[in-house]
Amino acid sequence: MEEAGIKCSKEEYLQWFMRNWVGGPLVALQHLVDGALCIPAVLKMGDPRVYSSLACLVIMNEMGFEIQDVIKTLYFFTPAEVPSFVLFLIFIHHSLTTCLGLPTILCYRSLSTLHWLCFDLQGAAAVSTFIYEYTKILDVTKRGELKQFLILSWISFLVMLIARFFHWVYLVGEFIFVWYNDKAWAFLVVGTFFLLIFSYFNFVVLKSMYGRLQKFMKMSAEHDSLPSDATEKTRSQSVRNLNLAATQVLNRNDVFNDELFPQSVRKNQIDVTKSMPPRAFHKVSMTRGATSLLLNQSGSSRQFFDFLAELDRERKEKDK
Repeated sequence: MEEAGIKCSKEEYLQWFMRNWVGGPLVALQHLVDGALCIPAVLKMGDPRVYSSLACLVIMNEMGFEIQDVIKTLYFFTPAEVPSFVLFLIFIHHSLTTCLGLPTILCYRSLSTLHWLCFDLQGAAAVSTFIYEYTKILDVTKRGELKQFLILSWISFLVMLIARFFHWVYLVGEFIFVWYNDKAWAFLVVGTFFLLIFSYFNFVVLKSMYGRLQKFMKMSAEHDSLPSDATEKTRSQSVRNLNLAATQVLNRNDVFNDELFPQSVRKNQIDVTKSMPPRAFHKVSMTRGATSLLLNQSGSSRQFFDFLAELDRERKEKDK
């Protein structure tokens, strides 16, 4: 374990994994329910007062979730345990609903654009998170599971691309047009600022997802093209690279880390996470050790220990 930069035992890792694995499916379920509650509003089914209230309920629910997430982070984590890029990510991701939720409910609760915005954000997040939770247990070294991984990962990307780029741009334009026509200058200035901030968030996420999928496809092609007489060391290295590329596809926590903070800026932050004591290990779901790309919710415990086994076999071959 220490070769991977992780100062904990296998048992401690498994205990952490069992405590935290349920978080992802619960978040996916929350977004699924919220997305479903927006369906009557986007389809204009029934009484407008009822479906508008359901859409507003979704906004309030999301506000509650995001506020508690911020409080939890600030309460349970010390500044040393939460790198600045994570705080920046939380600010961007949570700012839209937290700052604009109540004002839009009070002034624009019946606006169709608001209902569609809620549906897109919640629905796309639900699809993406459910796919993420399923694909992280797939063994990409097996051809059938590799095919599932690729298909589902591309579906997740396409859903996000439609909801958080193409339709998002249209909805943002509609919101700005409505505020301008209503002469709602406070909404126009403050709301446009937060919409643009979140647009940047969407752009970085989509760019990272596409780049990592491209890298994984390259690694997958290289793995498939290995000759039958390839050495054990070559095959071992290929498996390791494939697993690492798959983990990067799944790794949502490092998106802004990779895009906004160069390696030189992150060096000290990474050193802190590498030296985290075992007693604090249950708190690391939002931080990562630089030398282990598989040690958090972005990878399964099986993948993690398969990766360690590959490292151990390579080390033994070098010692011969």
